[in-house]
Amino acid sequence: MPGIVVVVSVDTEEDNWRAARADVSVENIRELPRFQAHCERLGVRPTYFATYQVASAPWAAGILRGLAAEGRAEIAAHLHPWNTPPLDEPFVPRNSMTKNLPPALQRTKVSSLTRAIEEGIGTRPTSFRAGRYGLGRETTQVLIEQGYRVDSSVTPWTSWVGTDEGADFVGAPLSTYALDGTTDPRQPVPGGPLVEVPLSCGFTRWPFERWDRVRGALASNWARPLRLAALAARAGVVRRVVLSPEISPPRDMLRLATHLVTHGVTHLHLTLHSPTLRPGLSPFAQSRRDVERLYAWIDTFIDGLARAVPITFSTVGEAAGLSQGSAEARASSTAREPAPAPIQRPKRLLVVSYHCPPDGAVGGLRWAGFSKYLVRRGWEVHLLTGSTATVPGLRDGVQIHVCPRRVTLNDLYNRFARRARRWLRRTAGTAPQGGDGTMVPASPSLRRRLASLLGFPDQSRGWMLRASRHARGLIRRMEPDVVVTSGPPHSAHVVGARACSPQRVPLVVDFRDPWFTELYASKIARALSRFLERRVFGAARAAVANTPELAEAIGARYPLRRVSWVRNGVDPEQLPQVGGTREPGLTIVHAGTLYIRRNLRPLLSAFRVLLDRHPEIGPTEARIRVAGHLDEGRKAELQAQTRSAGLEAYVHLAGVVSRAEALRLTATSSASIVLAQDQKVMIPAKLYELVAMKVPTIVITEAGSASANEARRLGAYVAAPDDVAALADLFEDLWLGEPPVVSSASEAFDYGSLAERMSRLLAEAAGD
Repeated sequence: MPGIVVVVSVDTEEDNWRAARADVSVENIRELPRFQAHCERLGVRPTYFATYQVASAPWAAGILRGLAAEGRAEIAAHLHPWNTPPLDEPFVPRNSMTKNLPPALQRTKVSSLTRAIEEGIGTRPTSFRAGRYGLGRETTQVLIEQGYRVDSSVTPWTSWVGTDEGADFVGAPLSTYALDGTTDPRQPVPGGPLVEVPLSCGFTRWPFERWDRVRGALASNWARPLRLAALAARAGVVRRVVLSPEISPPRDMLRLATHLVTHGVTHLHLTLHSPTLRPGLSPFAQSRRDVERLYAWIDTFIDGLARAVPITFSTVGEAAGLSQGSAEARASSTAREPAPAPIQRPKRLLVVSYHCPPDGAVGGLRWAGFSKYLVRRGWEVHLLTGSTATVPGLRDGVQIHVCPRRVTLNDLYNRFARRARRWLRRTAGTAPQGGDGTMVPASPSLRRRLASLLGFPDQSRGWMLRASRHARGLIRRMEPDVVVTSGPPHSAHVVGARACSPQRVPLVVDFRDPWFTELYASKIARALSRFLERRVFGAARAAVANTPELAEAIGARYPLRRVSWVRNGVDPEQLPQVGGTREPGLTIVHAGTLYIRRNLRPLLSAFRVLLDRHPEIGPTEARIRVAGHLDEGRKAELQAQTRSAGLEAYVHLAGVVSRAEALRLTATSSASIVLAQDQKVMIPAKLYELVAMKVPTIVITEAGSASANEARRLGAYVAAPDDVAALADLFEDLWLGEPPVVSSASEAFDYGSLAERMSRLLAEAAGD
């Protein structure tokens, strides 16, 4: 057989496989250096068809700029019309095909894409590919007008008409040909200014025309219920093949290549999508093994082809020149030759956290923030959560996997208790209740013991065993370098230990709070919890806490090789924009759940002292707002404390509100309260958000506690729970418009900065 030119092109696009305008990320671009090194070992000089989203992300554009240096690759244009400005058209499936847009809109989108590549990557593209292969006659006109000389959107023997009214390329030439913008893109126009470099598509049997008719008959409406086309493909009777390692095995690609070369095509065009280089982003690579198989299939195809025929590699632009006999293009094309060694692949991380935004739990913000910024540092991050409010898929470049919990005995008990309380209210007018609002058995002590057993190990019950199986599957598919578990709920650590131990993956346990074994009223629950805790620490390679005090306590109890701490933080990009001026007078806000030993008694007592000092302050001039969940017992306790202090007119219970509304209430207040009583090593995560929003923040906690130390570092006020007079002085200063001066934060506490330290700790745990 005669020699053949081989072209390799990559649709270099966003992570979002389905068309998206919002929450678009391009983290898969971090995989391209490895792909480029692989190509260079084979002698391939690929063509990267870059979308607007890729070109407009500075770091992604920088990667492509480096890959194209010294002629190692060609940078071309890839138009995704659904998220390339201007976005004047409705966001509907039909408009994802460029050919279906008005010519004027096509023109402005192509111009916008061209400008983004030129400004971001530093080269003006001359080769083009339409997203979803949506090329039309008007599109070729636009390309010629805008100076493009090559298109590579045609997929011969493939019709996209049934897919959102796409293009029909059945009957298009298999070799390069010219277009002038006046005809159907399948019809060559000798001497046309735009050269079409089609993809390599066809069948495993020749002639393609005959087998296209056979396949069409097998796929017709009458035969579709019998699945004859699929049966014929499996049997090898007739199989349509695209020269792509994503969907065609090497055997089929080599059969197609043999037919094409034998019948005189000018080039073979192998193609793939950049999201396939990172598992979980495209349907073609759901696991790390799928990605490695793709690389292996490329090698097998190139090696098999090279044994059968002399091959020369070129970019898409060079292939167009070769078809026109360009000596310059021929000189720049390359044959196979050894290339540099491969570069190191990105590190892979699996995070297990029961909470994940937007489920409303503040504890989920820690690893939502770290994951996002670790991705920007080059990590490939997967996050397994039990949050049913969270949508699986991509967010901020993190691949979210949801494993929801199931109904448990405790859920059934609570349902029964609620029905029983309603029945008792109807029949007797009252119902005996416990502090958490559940029905009280004959003995309160018995009720507490029963509740601790039914609630074991924590609020994630009904999730732990299912999540363990899910995590094992993710580890097999994604092959992470390290797994991080974050608690509470601390059963996330049990999930990690169960999933990592059989597969020998390093485990890092991250503690936002201590493991509270002493909270269980039942001795059996306490013993079981201690057992689980020991098992987790025995399986972990390292532990991370969010305060130095907690890290010290963990190190004393479980002497691991590595016990570190990285503070909580805030993601400035995720803080809602809460406008509005502060309410007139004095407004003190507490937004959050009251639990464990946190209570508002110090706040109410200090407010009472303020009113005694200033009798002129009325309910219209000063107020306390309480937002967040209150169980029936806590609510009754708070109402009794309010009545005792004579503050009924001053205290307003807002109930459960959205996160945006809670932050609005806080932003318009005179000060916000953070409760951290009797929590020596814990820090409420909302402290960081309040300080970042520049809201005067008062932390009620004991001197020397972790919250007190951190509050002073961040620039918040600190008041001891029993120092009512000092707290009243703070309120008085705020009332008089003279808040005490505190220092600003001494260290950065945004997750972008904190991710650097966390990245080092994880790399160490992974063995680097």
